Amino acid sequence: MKPTMLNLMCVSVSLIVLVLMFTGQSDAKVKETLVGSWLFDGNAKDSSGNSKDGKLENGPTFVAGKIGQALKFAGGKAGDAKIGNRVSLGNLGLAATGPATLVFWAKPDGAKADDRLISNMVGAATPSFSLRFAPPKVEFWGSSWQPVIEKIDDK
Repeated sequence: MKPTMLNLMCVSVSLIVLVLMFTGQSDAKVKETLVGSWLFDGNAKDSSGNSKDGKLENGPTFVAGKIGQALKFAGGKAGDAKIGNRVSLGNLGLAATGPATLVFWAKPDGAKADDRLISNMVGAATPSFSLRFAPPKVEFWGSSWQPVIEKIDDK
């Protein structure tokens, strides 16, 4: 092998090794302000590390989801003493007084008006909110009972 070819090969291999040395696994950094993350892959545990585990109530079932598993809720009828199945998350320390981001997948097969996706309805004196179906759209309600549809802005 000619010396120039050998030099070129050594430089190439050295560059490849150098690039591979600085290539590592990259993980998404979770913001410190994240309240919780529930994947619903067989349970209602909080995967954010904040110990805000959910409690399955009235028997929602696990089904194949958009990503991994999902929960299927049967719902309930207005006025029923037994509320439809749900996940209770307890007090998350959320209020309808500041900006918040809620991200989830929902497949509204058979959804009826006022079927709630996320609800923090506690009482008249407590700031509260509800994200609910209002076919053919989804509505957000705050504690003042004025609907804000499709976009929530802090400004």
